[in-house]
Amino acid sequence: MGQAIAKAGDGIGPVMDTHTVTNTETGESQPQKFPFNGNFIQSTLERNIKINGKEVATIDSKVNNEPPHVPPPSYTFDSPPSNIGEVKSCKAKVLANGKKVASATDLCETCTEVPQAPPPQVQVRDQSRVYVGPPSPPSTRGG
Repeated sequence: MGQAIAKAGDGIGPVMDTHTVTNTETGESQPQKFPFNGNFIQSTLERNIKINGKEVATIDSKVNNEPPHVPPPSYTFDSPPSNIGEVKSCKAKVLANGKKVASATDLCETCTEVPQAPPPQVQVRDQSRVYVGPPSPPSTRGG
């Protein structure tokens, strides 16, 4: 079966982002991991195309990390994180308003300073009844 189409309520994560933090007392910098998880931002979805009554996600749909990354006490971020994730690569050839439709396991980017391996993927949290990609083989019934 193909992959479930992503829509409102779906998103990116949970994954771990890495950001450099500096101790405000000692001046020492170090990388630290922070959880990234969020659902698609409504304004980045295709409002006039719906699956199960929910707006469809496409390439470039964005996610707000919730809760946002916060440095530990006595530390600051060397570079404040954006707390935004984005769908960067869609396997499907299906278009919505001229943009590729996002589906489960499509590749994303988060605000991490260090690329993740494997990269984050679209997470379809509420299974869609609409799929894209190669169909399942036809079923055979005895008769």
